[in-house]
Amino acid sequence: MREPRTEAAVLETARGGILRRGIAVSRADVAVVTNISSDHFGEYGIDDLAGLADAKLTVAALLDAGGLLVLNADDATLGSKAGQLPQRLRVMPRLGWFALDADAAPLRTHRERGGATAGVRDGHLVVEGAGRQDDLGPVSALPLAIGGSARYNIANLAAAALAALALGIPAPTIAGVYARFGSQPGDNPGRMMRFNLGGVEVLMDYAHNPDGLRGFLGVATQLRRPGSRLAVLLGHAGNRRDADIEQVSQVVAGFRPELVVVKEIASHLRGREPGELPRLIRAALLRAGLPAQAIEMRETELDAARCALDWAHPGDVLGLLVHSPAGRSAVLAMLESRARGSASGA
Repeated sequence: MREPRTEAAVLETARGGILRRGIAVSRADVAVVTNISSDHFGEYGIDDLAGLADAKLTVAALLDAGGLLVLNADDATLGSKAGQLPQRLRVMPRLGWFALDADAAPLRTHRERGGATAGVRDGHLVVEGAGRQDDLGPVSALPLAIGGSARYNIANLAAAALAALALGIPAPTIAGVYARFGSQPGDNPGRMMRFNLGGVEVLMDYAHNPDGLRGFLGVATQLRRPGSRLAVLLGHAGNRRDADIEQVSQVVAGFRPELVVVKEIASHLRGREPGELPRLIRAALLRAGLPAQAIEMRETELDAARCALDWAHPGDVLGLLVHSPAGRSAVLAMLESRARGSASGA
C-alpha cells in the first residue's frame, strides 16, 4: 500500500481477520460482500448468520461519500441487513446490487431509483445504471461460468463488474477479461481448476462450507454423462464444530457419489487428534446413507487424490477438494505428470 505506483489494490478482508485484528486500511473506494453462509460459527462471538453479516459489513465503514457498497440481492440476510446500515453508519452508503436475474424485483427497484445493478438477462451478463446498459458477454462463453453451470462464479463476475466500473475500468475492458479469464488453470489457483485426463473430468477446488460444496458439486454433476460416476475428496479443518462436520458430510452424501475419499489434513488439525476428523466424517457419511463400500480413507490429500484417479474410468468426474497449499502443490504436480503421460501415450 506504500508503493507510489499502485493504481488499485484488491484486498480480501476475511471475517476472521476483521474479528481478530480489524481492517488494515482506513478507506476504500469500493467494498463488496458476496454472500453470508453458515461457517465458522462459535468463533469470536459469532453464532448465527446475522452476526456473521454484521462482521462482514464492517467493510462498509471504510467508504467515503462517493464510495460504492456492492451487495448480493439473492442473499436474504444481506437484503435485510442493508436496511440497517444508516443506523449503524449514520449514513446510507451508495449501493450496487447484483443477482443472477438482472430483472429480479430488488434490482428493478434499485435501477428505478438510479442505482447500479448487474445480473443475467437473456443469457448475457449485463451491468446497468444511470440510464446505461453494458453487455459483458454471453454467460455460456465465460470460462469461469463453465457453460453456465457455475452459478456462484456468475454471481462473482457480476459483483466484480460493479466494483470495476466504480473504479473507472471501462466496460469493454471488463468484457475482454471475462472472455478469457479462467481458461488457464493458473488464472485462479485452487479455485475451480479443470483438467481432462484421458477422458476423466477433474475439478479441483477448496470449497469447505455447505453452500460452497453445493455449488462445486452442482458443477461436477452438470459435467456427468449417462453412465459416468462421481468421486469426491472430503476433509475438514479441526476448528469446526462436530455439527459442521455432519452438515458438510450430508451435503456430499446428498449428491450420491459412487466414491468419497475421506482425507486427513495434517496442517489443519487445529486442536483435533490425528484421525479424529476422518472418523467423524466417515460416520456422518454412513448416517447420511452412503454405503460403506463407497468410502475410502487416506492419510494425506495427495494419497486421496491418487486413490480417486486410480479408481476413475473415462467419462467419470472427480471433485478434488484440496485445502492445504502443500497438498494443492503436490496434487497439481501429480495431475501434470499424469497429463504428460496421457499425451505421450496418445
